[in-house]
Amino acid sequence: MQYISDIMPRAAFFGALLLLVNRNTACAQPTIMDSAVNPVNGHTYYLLSNSDWTNAELASIALGGHLATVRNLSENTWIWNRWGTNNLWIGLHDPSSGDGSGAQHAADFVWTSGETNAYRNWAAGEPDNSFGQEYVVDIIPSNATGGASFWNDVQDALYGPPGVHGVAEVNTSTISLTNGLVAYYPFNGNANDASGNGYNGTVNGATLTTDRFNNPDTAYYFNGSNSSIDLTPLAFNNLTQGTIGTWIELDSTMQETIFAKQHPGANSYGIFTVGYYVASNGGPIPGQPGELYYHAANNEGNASSSTLLSAGVWHHVAVVFSSTNCDLYIDGNPSGSFSGNFSVPNDTSAITSIGDWGADVGIGMVGRIDDFRIYNRALSSSEVSQLYALEAGGLLLTNEPATVTNNVGDNVIMTVGATGSPMDFQWYFSGTNIDNGSNSTLRIASITQPYFGNYYVIVTNAFGSIVSSIGTIYEPATILSQPTNVIVPLQSPARFSVLATGYPAPSFYQWIFNGTNIAGANSNSLTIPSVKLSDTGNYQVLVSNAIGATNSLIAALDIPPTITAPFVGATPIWGRAATLSVGAIGNGTLAYQWYFNGQPISGAVYPQLDFSSIQLTNSGFYSVVISSPYGSVTNAAYEVAVDPAVISLGFYPGLTINGAMGNSYLIQRSANLSSPTNWQTVSSLTLYQPVELWIDTSVDASSPFNNMYFYQVIPQ
Repeated sequence: MQYISDIMPRAAFFGALLLLVNRNTACAQPTIMDSAVNPVNGHTYYLLSNSDWTNAELASIALGGHLATVRNLSENTWIWNRWGTNNLWIGLHDPSSGDGSGAQHAADFVWTSGETNAYRNWAAGEPDNSFGQEYVVDIIPSNATGGASFWNDVQDALYGPPGVHGVAEVNTSTISLTNGLVAYYPFNGNANDASGNGYNGTVNGATLTTDRFNNPDTAYYFNGSNSSIDLTPLAFNNLTQGTIGTWIELDSTMQETIFAKQHPGANSYGIFTVGYYVASNGGPIPGQPGELYYHAANNEGNASSSTLLSAGVWHHVAVVFSSTNCDLYIDGNPSGSFSGNFSVPNDTSAITSIGDWGADVGIGMVGRIDDFRIYNRALSSSEVSQLYALEAGGLLLTNEPATVTNNVGDNVIMTVGATGSPMDFQWYFSGTNIDNGSNSTLRIASITQPYFGNYYVIVTNAFGSIVSSIGTIYEPATILSQPTNVIVPLQSPARFSVLATGYPAPSFYQWIFNGTNIAGANSNSLTIPSVKLSDTGNYQVLVSNAIGATNSLIAALDIPPTITAPFVGATPIWGRAATLSVGAIGNGTLAYQWYFNGQPISGAVYPQLDFSSIQLTNSGFYSVVISSPYGSVTNAAYEVAVDPAVISLGFYPGLTINGAMGNSYLIQRSANLSSPTNWQTVSSLTLYQPVELWIDTSVDASSPFNNMYFYQVIPQ
């Protein structure tokens, strides 16, 4: 019969998973605060830090188990005595959320482990669903009657944040059973060593037969005279402590050899027999039929069982030895303990055989042997019991669900390998059983986002059940909704966003502008409060989780044409050159079209509209439309009024000069008469008629900013 030979240590694996579950809940993720092994069932229990019930259950699954299943008062008391100073989450819950109707409500509660035990320890009046949605259970310090360690139904997050301590229960019995395994012979069609150490056996006369589950060719029959499976001495050598465990079915209980190692003509070591023992000189001595014996070496004593084996019945037998003592086990139960040096010395040339002591004695086995194991360490009593319990049911996992990475739309296949009698399978996703998940292979066609996460399977047969380790379907960061192009006016806000998923959920975002990371832009959205022209360009975002990263598509930020220097009208002078202009910015190529009295002006497609000699007929209302691929803007119509001429009215000093024709004069002025040197000549004048008028056009007498002047006329 084949059983698991490489059960992986789970502590490190599940420690990593503990960080991945359900990041989006309100309470902090629970961590391990303490642990203990229940001596009754050998399961490991973990005290978790405060959280809501859901996170406590997810963390328990990540550890390889569930919140604790409490099977009896003794177990309830053991949990409470260890950690019962505050409320404690356990695995009892009501998947239907309860209906608040007393006993009917109580009947709805089930264990997350899938076990069906009926033990309950409700506090008085509980469950009552008093606040509604009270579908999870905790152990409480006290209730109205004053008693401790009773149970109460509460809401999932009633105590949180920060929440309540959870008690996780993990069946760690299989974890230790490959530690120190030197050789393992499941006899599945051959005598090869399944431990991975390469100590394959050589079959001499033994024949394949059915095992204890009637599986063909999965055990060996020995005829007692010329049949054995010979091993290399290295498979059982130089051991200060060790364990032999195997299944046997005896045709006779008189004198049977299960295993022997002897150097011919010299010492014998590790003689494992039924119905006879080994004398101090190394010879066989008949014992009680059905009694199990183990002999370490010459001049050492024998260990013998306190119970007897029966013929025609499969039994599990084991010997656990060290340099100080030896313990025998039959069907997982202790059956004799002896003091003494039972260690195995170093001898690499001794004959080593299963089913025969052929070196000097020639006493063989008549019957069947299956699942022969050799360890280089002394298994504990609980480990021997666990090994027996697991192999008795034939319910062992040969391979665990794999952890894989897939994308949405992939077809996913998860498998578990198990051996034993007829088995039932039930797959679970995040603690909830899966419809149609009742085969050793779970097929998920075209997986969608909600179904990435943790999967495990419970395998059950008539002897019990076993829970696989967790296989996780991871999804790398995947973008569901890409950022889109944004067009906003200048100095307006702009926002980009991305919607991403994955398992675990995306934990990092990095926005990128024109190929350069934007410092501090690390969320699923990016907002630019007031867009400048320099902000326009290409944006994208890198999204990642613990499994992988992906870049979004590029989204562009653009601004439509925006007028920065508007045209507001003009009053040019008739006949002179004139220019009308508008200033604008925007992305892309800007196109211009000027309009006169609402009609487009042919060829007026530039920011400036030039007139080499503007005419009175050009007076009217002018507007301009600026456009680009991202929009357009219109400069409203303003009037252009062409002036025929510019006329101004001024007051100027005038002098009337009466004299003889032909005389010439100097005209001088002074703003200060305090000195004769202040006079300045501003013009000269020759009379061509007796009276002439001279005007000083450089002085506007109407302006308050001009000086007051005095004038004089003197001959030249």
